Amino acid sequence: MQGSYAGSIAWFQNNPYSVSAHYLIRSSDGQVTQMVREAQAAHHVGSQNAYTLGIEHEGYVDDAAWYTTAMYNASAALTRHFCTRHAIPCASAYNGPAHGGVNVLPASVRIKGHQHYTGQTHTDPGIHWDWRRYYALLNPGSGGNPVTLDGFEGGEGHFNTAPAYSGSTTGIAATSTADRDCTIARIGSCSEHLRLIDNAANTQAWSVRFLSGSGTPSANMSVARNGRLGFWVYVAGSGFSVGIGVDDSDGTERSTQRAVAANTWTWVEWNLTDAAAWNAWVGGSGAITAASVTVDAIWLERAHTTYTVNAYLDEVRWTPN
Repeated sequence: MQGSYAGSIAWFQNNPYSVSAHYLIRSSDGQVTQMVREAQAAHHVGSQNAYTLGIEHEGYVDDAAWYTTAMYNASAALTRHFCTRHAIPCASAYNGPAHGGVNVLPASVRIKGHQHYTGQTHTDPGIHWDWRRYYALLNPGSGGNPVTLDGFEGGEGHFNTAPAYSGSTTGIAATSTADRDCTIARIGSCSEHLRLIDNAANTQAWSVRFLSGSGTPSANMSVARNGRLGFWVYVAGSGFSVGIGVDDSDGTERSTQRAVAANTWTWVEWNLTDAAAWNAWVGGSGAITAASVTVDAIWLERAHTTYTVNAYLDEVRWTPN
């Protein structure tokens, strides 16, 4: 909506341009306000007004912090209501990467953003809206709903040790730090900030095993094998790749590494049922064979550098297949 919840309610009630939407959703807690009856057209998407239902989300498209878990959950619940009441298949929702501008999608994609219709100047919900997350909320698999393992909104959660705490970490100094940071985030207001400092005593490549639950399976949350593990990552430096380690019944498996671009948020995830995505590590078999797993660590790797590099993690999540 490019503005505040309260301001948009007031604008829709009094603006001279007949601009409106059926519902507004507040960022902080997911509160929903209905502005137009569903049986009536709201003026929100031009020539498509007559047959569409419109939701406006509080915030600004260039600031990801507005898109909170509470907002995602409330919006998805409202859209599921639309699907049930108006016989709209929830599986017809868009399920791809976010777009920063107008990007017209075919009519077969029935749940999408204003930016996905023809003749639009609006670009919401924009580049920071996580459509794959939204699709999963609309279409929960047999394994249940997506589970946020650590969102870093109320604390560091399971990732409460230093980057060099694991004996498997190489290349960085023991003075490297990890702390919750509420000045930058991809989802909500906070992320986990890793400050990686080179170990001047050697020229080893950096391989950082950033532990979850101190690397103890019983200290971590168990999730089903029939799903995907992923997280958002931002690295203020080039040449990095990231991965994730999991504990299953026969030991620890490591995912393949994914290269990430510098100075931008990147979503990475691995399917637990995809044998090609996993390699054996300590005691592991190279495949996820147990019915459930726990996260062992997030891995960050780079060739040796003498620079100090800041990295950020957000929304460590399991999503059902």
